[in-house]
This record gives sequence, structure tokens and C-alpha cells, in this order.
Amino acid sequence: MTGEPRGPSPPPAAPDHLGTLIEQIVEAVQTGNDVEVRRLLARLADDVAHTQALLVLRQRLNDDLPP
Repeated sequence: MTGEPRGPSPPPAAPDHLGTLIEQIVEAVQTGNDVEVRRLLARLADDVAHTQALLVLRQRLNDDLPP
């Protein structure tokens, strides 16, 4: 142990089909396409049991926040 602070661990990988959906949500958020965001989130809600997918989405959206 080096005594250096560690950042949060990255979330586990989401299943491939959810990873694609997450990237589509991130893109819709980045472009400000509210209608598409709602549509895609409704699709993601069908897979809400995939906690890792929600964690990946959270991480991807946070990646674009300014420091």
C-alpha cells in the first residue's frame, strides 16, 4: 500500500446490448435530444434489474462533467 488516495473503481461492464443502449443515451444527453433520452431511458427501464448497466450509465454521464 502506497498511501496514495484511490479513486472510485470503474463499474463492471454491462452486457453488450445494454452497453450500446448506454452509449446511445449518453449521445442523446450530449446533443440535448430530450425526446430521444426519454425514449431510450424507457427501453433501459425494461432492463433495470441490470444494476451494472445503471452504474455504467452513471459513470459515462459523469465522465463528461466539468471538473
